[in-house]
Amino acid sequence: MALLLFSQHMLTKLQEGDYIPLYYFTNRGIYEAEEEGSGDKDLLTLVQTDKGSTFQTSASVKAKKHKVKDESLSWEEFSQANYRMLNAMRQQDWPVEQLDMIRHFWLAIEGHD
Repeated sequence: MALLLFSQHMLTKLQEGDYIPLYYFTNRGIYEAEEEGSGDKDLLTLVQTDKGSTFQTSASVKAKKHKVKDESLSWEEFSQANYRMLNAMRQQDWPVEQLDMIRHFWLAIEGHD
């Protein structure tokens, strides 16, 4: 079994309980995280936004560049992502009650005709 490397940006968001697009847990998302390497997650990059220029960490800029919306994932990618996301949440010590709730939610989606 291969070691799965998630992006540092994604792991930070997961630890904080923030929303993470399922894409980061797909084969493509993991492959891109591996290609990026660990790098310096605290390195700041100047980016243009609707509200002008701002500094963001390089990790978050790279992550936003590759994101695919949840609704654009294939069924296969969705299935890859939900299993891996639960395992990553478990590794980040999420409460068992929340893990069970999310697992039941995904099982209901996959079992729906």
